[in-house]
Amino acid sequence: MAGVADATVVPDGPPPLIAAPAQELLTAAQESKVPLVTRGISISGLAADYSWLPSWAYHSWVDDIAQERTDVQMTPGEKRITMFDVCGPAAWYTTTGFAINWIFLGSFQFLTWHVSQCAKADSDEGRNGKEYVESPHWLFYTYIPIFLITMGLEWSCFKALSIALVQWVKRFSILGVSAPFSVWLIYEFVLTSMASTSRPSQSLFIIQTLRTFQCEGGSDLSMFWRKTEQIIPTHDIFGFDVVFILVIAAWGLMWVEALYAMLLTIPIEPVTYGPRSMKAGYEVLFSLNPCASKLHDGKSDQKDRFHIWHADAVQHLADPAAMHSIRSQYMEYSLKRATVAASKDPAKEIRAFQIVGNEAHRVVPRFAFQLLQMCCALEVHICLLHFDAARAGGAENLGAGIIGPMITHFLSAMLQVGDAAGRVYTIASFRSQIMALSDGSLVGEDAEKAAHNSSQLTRALAILCVGIVVYCIVLLDVFLKLYQPILTQSQYWPF
Repeated sequence: MAGVADATVVPDGPPPLIAAPAQELLTAAQESKVPLVTRGISISGLAADYSWLPSWAYHSWVDDIAQERTDVQMTPGEKRITMFDVCGPAAWYTTTGFAINWIFLGSFQFLTWHVSQCAKADSDEGRNGKEYVESPHWLFYTYIPIFLITMGLEWSCFKALSIALVQWVKRFSILGVSAPFSVWLIYEFVLTSMASTSRPSQSLFIIQTLRTFQCEGGSDLSMFWRKTEQIIPTHDIFGFDVVFILVIAAWGLMWVEALYAMLLTIPIEPVTYGPRSMKAGYEVLFSLNPCASKLHDGKSDQKDRFHIWHADAVQHLADPAAMHSIRSQYMEYSLKRATVAASKDPAKEIRAFQIVGNEAHRVVPRFAFQLLQMCCALEVHICLLHFDAARAGGAENLGAGIIGPMITHFLSAMLQVGDAAGRVYTIASFRSQIMALSDGSLVGEDAEKAAHNSSQLTRALAILCVGIVVYCIVLLDVFLKLYQPILTQSQYWPF
């Protein structure tokens, strides 16, 4: 809690926009008709302009830090703030959101198991009279308070990062096209809502599938799987039913992803969460792993073991905490920072590849978890949907509580593929830019460090490309099984 206090303390009153010793610069600016310093605009454009960003979109203490950096007398050099300046409080917001979401998820799965019941279909209505699992409609509504709390924490986190993002990225974009801030905000709200409902939807289907085996005729699900599945093997594995194995794998991978994020972010040394805190970084549980790889940053005093900064913690936790807007522009921010490092930092390509390499190290493991978990889950979920439709006498007899989670599950998977494809494009573009900027001045050990960091990017690109292809094949298969047999027959489908 001490860190929280640090995060909210700001100096008494805003710092002066122009220091007293810089009066000569102010006079010169007036005589040359250069615009004076305003909130977010510096003399001669030395600092990035964020004046178009609404004041309600950033914290006042972040604005104070940004104004301090625009003072040409006090802070020579780069006038834009970085994530180091602001990510201390942001790390606390994401950590809190992560904890709230996953505590709820465990409770939600436990509750779903106990309130889901085997319902018997009425054979007089053309159904086969066997049982299938139904969960009460109010169950999903229990997530609404968690969703609202998470959205509040995400907004507070975004307000801490927004000025830094604007100063480096300039304008927010949607699918590579610049968009007004209000439009981008609405777009991100939709994507965050989709990401937020993904894990509760998956939890609901996983528990319903396990409960199906306890219903009358529930073992028929395995026979149904063997008749309909074409991609994943259908025979038993080591004497265990393959459907049961896939459901347990999907459930286990969901929690492994959370555990991995915890290993990467739980510190093993005292940490504060104020602005500009933990400049040298800090070690986490993952640092205890002797095989943990790290990228060279080109500094002679680099720590021997794996370590992170608050900015890394924010990005490691944003996705498991379902805070999509925190991740949406961060790759572009990393690219801008790395491009500047390639031309101005003494370590040049070493530092440039390290900045984006850190981002790649976050993207690849997360996408690998999502790929394995979602592919298993989607194939079993669509099979369960067909099974319920057969038990209920057709898709037209299925309720929205059964079809809805499948749709949100599918849309969440599409969102993950789109994000991964965007990462591949930006990383590949970055490699080309840095190689073009390289002047060949790095030799010996420095050249080896740059080559090592570059090879890590190559490996990340290869893994992402293979994963995207596999993911797309599974999505196509699931879509074909969902659209014609289920959606077009459903009473809720308007087309």
